[in-house]
Amino acid sequence: MHNATLNRQSLPSEQSIDEASVLGERRGWHIDPMTLRPVIDDGEAFDREFAHDHARDVIKALWSGDPAAARERCEVILSEHPSSIRLRAILADCHRDLGETDRAIADYRVLLDECRGTSWEAVLHQHLGKALFAAGHYDLALRAFAQAYELRVFTGADSSLIDSSMAAMSRTQHMLEIQHRSRRRS
Repeated sequence: MHNATLNRQSLPSEQSIDEASVLGERRGWHIDPMTLRPVIDDGEAFDREFAHDHARDVIKALWSGDPAAARERCEVILSEHPSSIRLRAILADCHRDLGETDRAIADYRVLLDECRGTSWEAVLHQHLGKALFAAGHYDLALRAFAQAYELRVFTGADSSLIDSSMAAMSRTQHMLEIQHRSRRRS
C-alpha cells in the first residue's frame, strides 16, 4: 500500500485538487456547475493561490482546458514522486479530460483501494464520481458522490467540501432524470 500522505512542503491544502468551492469562494477559479470541472477565471489570482504548489503548472493547464499538456507535465513530476496520491489523482483527472474515462475510473478505483480509511478517501470518491459523470455513468457517479458526502460529513470536513459533494449529487441527479426520461421515450 502506498503512503497516503504527501510531502506537503510546497503544496496547498487538499482542497486544491478537490475543488474546494462550488460557489467561487476560492480566488481565481470556480467549478462549472454543468461539467463539475474546475475552471480558471483569473490567471493571476490562481497563480497567487498556488504560488508554492509544485503542481501549479499541471493544474493550470488542466483547469484551462489543456489536459494533454497537463498530462505531460504531471508525468514528469510524478516520475520524481511516484507514490504521490495527489499527483496520481491529478493524472487520472487528465485522463478523464482527455476522454479516457475508463482509464481514469480504473485509476481512481486503484487509488481508493490503496487509501481506504485515510484522509484521501473522500477526495478520491469525489473524483471517481467526476470520472463516472464524464463517462455518463450517472447512477454510479451519484453513489460515489454520496460516499464522498457521507465521509465528509462524518469527518467534519470543511463546509465547502460538503457543499461540493452536495452540488455534484444534485447535478448528477438531474442528469439521471434526463437519462431516464430519454430512455422512456425510446
